[in-house]
Amino acid sequence: MPYVLEDHLETLTGKEFEELVAHMLSGMDLTIQERSTGADGGVDLIAYSAEPIRGGTFVVQCKRQVSKVSAPVVRDLLGTVTARKANKGILVTTSEFTAAAIEFAQANRIELIDGHVLSTLLQEHMGEMPCVFPSEAPAEVRQFVKVVVSEATKLAERINQQDYELSKGLVPIQEKRFRDLEQLTKFTDDLWRRFHSAVDVFGNQMEHYLNGMSSRTSPEEVQRRFASMKVVMDEFLSVQLLVYRVRPITPADVRTYHPEAHGRRLKGATLLAESSVHFIGGFKRFIHLFVTECSRCFTEMASLSNELEARWQRGETPETGQQISFNFHIDEASREMCRVSEWCNQKTKEAFRFL
Repeated sequence: MPYVLEDHLETLTGKEFEELVAHMLSGMDLTIQERSTGADGGVDLIAYSAEPIRGGTFVVQCKRQVSKVSAPVVRDLLGTVTARKANKGILVTTSEFTAAAIEFAQANRIELIDGHVLSTLLQEHMGEMPCVFPSEAPAEVRQFVKVVVSEATKLAERINQQDYELSKGLVPIQEKRFRDLEQLTKFTDDLWRRFHSAVDVFGNQMEHYLNGMSSRTSPEEVQRRFASMKVVMDEFLSVQLLVYRVRPITPADVRTYHPEAHGRRLKGATLLAESSVHFIGGFKRFIHLFVTECSRCFTEMASLSNELEARWQRGETPETGQQISFNFHIDEASREMCRVSEWCNQKTKEAFRFL
């Protein structure tokens, strides 16, 4: 999931942009030793890396602007690098560099990072997804937070309710039975495609949500975005319900439904049945973990937003670049589902040798 859209970088304030760059550098295992507090002589950040050979001290300057950064800016940074006895300078911008600036940097100890490269680095090195709030809380932003709390809580409660009822057997489920392995395979494949399509849409919606947090999206637009998220979550929950309805064909079913199958044909059909049982079980576990993680993210989203609102109500002003962050952890669940799929594919290939 992308961290921030390239065209969104220009909407940040200068201080927010500096905080964003500092956060990214920290994700690249650099230590931020110093931050600017005012007139800094061309220094926004001092970063340090303990890595052998390529490590050292770096002077970082952040330029949030639309026009191209010119050569004089790069020359000024080189002067600061020399005065600070740093290993090199890093100039980061939301825009681009002039040809003269690039030529000068290549001949000296300056690394240039334009908006295109920065967007890629943010996606590669950010382990979490921060939403940057302004240093003060105008009324529309506070209303925005209230909407986030309300809508995220509703989604989390909806997910939790169905998942709990399914796990406890409280939902009346009419089993969907199959006598034909081909029909069962087609049905589960269709469910898997539906699920993956919904995941892609959900990823795009979360990306838009995060950018909305920073660009002061109106509360009405936030409600529309959460309404779209609800549609996708309904799709996840619909797929989950259908997966729970599926009764896989067991090896015992093969012998019952296909008494004519003997020898190699029976062996192949039995292997396919074992594969279907394993896949349905793995799919159930995976979608349970996925929707549970969605619920946790929505709950955390609401909790962190509530916390920020409480600080405003106490008269506290969050520091510039105050970050509301949350992680979306499904890596282990995805790896487990991949292992299940690989096992099923292996069994299927083995089965077709007998059919």
